[in-house]
Amino acid sequence: MNTNKLLQSKKTGSVMALAMLVVVILLVMGIGLLSLGLHGRLFAVRTTSEIAACRAADAGLTKAVFAMNEKLKVIPWDGNSLPQVTDEALLNCDATLSYTVTEDANSDYTVVSIGNAVQTQRQVSSTLRRKGLFEYGLLVKQTMVVEYNTLVYGYDSDTGSDAEVMIGTISTAPDSLVLGSGSIIDGDVFVGFGGDTETGIQNEGAVINGQTYALNEEIPFPVITPPSLSDMGTMDIAGTTVVGPADSGRYTSITLQNSGILKIDGGDVVLHTTGNVAMNSGSQIQVEAGSSLTLYVDGDLGGDELNNVEINNYTGVPGGFKLCLMGASEPSIEFKNNSDLFMAIYAPNTDVIFKNNTTFRGSVVAKSVYMKNNSVFYYDKALQGETIGNGNVGLSFVTDRWQEE
Repeated sequence: MNTNKLLQSKKTGSVMALAMLVVVILLVMGIGLLSLGLHGRLFAVRTTSEIAACRAADAGLTKAVFAMNEKLKVIPWDGNSLPQVTDEALLNCDATLSYTVTEDANSDYTVVSIGNAVQTQRQVSSTLRRKGLFEYGLLVKQTMVVEYNTLVYGYDSDTGSDAEVMIGTISTAPDSLVLGSGSIIDGDVFVGFGGDTETGIQNEGAVINGQTYALNEEIPFPVITPPSLSDMGTMDIAGTTVVGPADSGRYTSITLQNSGILKIDGGDVVLHTTGNVAMNSGSQIQVEAGSSLTLYVDGDLGGDELNNVEINNYTGVPGGFKLCLMGASEPSIEFKNNSDLFMAIYAPNTDVIFKNNTTFRGSVVAKSVYMKNNSVFYYDKALQGETIGNGNVGLSFVTDRWQEE
């Protein structure tokens, strides 16, 4: 036997086996790399689809809120035709969105928004709440001074529970907010959009239990138009005059003589005076339980100081008396020492001054606010979705509780 030929044959067979093994290894590696690439590609497509679906669902929620706010501009409100959209294409994206708005028995609204991209679907839902003129406890255009030992809290007259309170200014000027020593703000304090809390808030030793921050957007102070009312001439009150819903109207002036009492009883009353409301010594405005008063004043209210007069809201809730001062002729109004007030005040052109030891429950929107020593302020969260005037000026829908499903 030729030994050299045998060895050569074995060597050739080994090389072929080794080559085949290399080919198999390369084939397995190639298939693995192809599989890895395919899985990576599928993962990327799936991730992109999920992102697109999520963005579409978020966009649907935003569009639903916008559509609800557009509906607010139409008077009267039509709750029978709520916004809804099906499979609307999302611009610059291979995705569609659908949303529906529904109302429950408590007149609360819920948005359900669905985003679809390729074979991926995402759903978000949110309740909507009304944001009105009295979203904040104290809101001013310019200056807010909370003097020594003043307490600022929040509660909800609808539920009887404590609530958060926010106070602040839209001004960015230095020392726009002055908080006196010994005062307690049980909530947040803010300055205007683009402002600096370090320079805008002069804290002289107050305790702030919440956050301090600058607004991330401007807060408007809309011009309020009173509702259309019948001309009623003048109202001159001596003694006690009971005013009910039938007396709602537009008056050229309202005068309460010495010790005169304007008693609101029998339901909801709306009074608009194109002139002044003069409250002489010892006079009173009384709102009885089960009634309410919305008072629009184009001129002055009570002169420079509401001293020796009383405003009594016996409903026990600030929403029972809403005061709207739209005139620019009255630079300020003052409430006397030891006043105990339940009311909501909208006075964007007026300084509102609460003298020493005042207790106030409600909300104040004004040019400036001064709370003197030892006052107590309670913001009523039940006013949060309230507005006044003709139409829904100052009212908007905002998202409240949000969740992804």
